[in-house]
Amino acid sequence: MKFIYNIYITLFVHFSKQGEGAWYGTMLVFLGVSFFFSILGLAMVGLNKQLIDLFSLKSGNEYLDKAPFFSLMFFLYWKLFSYLFYVKMAISKEDGKSPYYEYTPTKRDIILVWAVFF
Repeated sequence: MKFIYNIYITLFVHFSKQGEGAWYGTMLVFLGVSFFFSILGLAMVGLNKQLIDLFSLKSGNEYLDKAPFFSLMFFLYWKLFSYLFYVKMAISKEDGKSPYYEYTPTKRDIILVWAVFF
């Protein structure tokens, strides 16, 4: 959990320099990376086509057919990370601090996190 908090606070510090809503940008980065690795893992196992077909609309439009699956996946990850960050780890949305963990990222840490995530 401390490792996840270190990544969270590093991203939070970066997004807080851009203005309000740093927690929102941080959540979107976590969602995007998790979403990417989930789709990649499903494709490697060969389950992506079956799961997308299970939740598809069958409307004939290729992109609209996949919308329920991706929306459900986005919603589930949003709930998972919201619970993990703001309930379990008790991270504040205003300043990114947690009563359980203490960490101040350096410039090197910020560069490493961005290199790994992107």
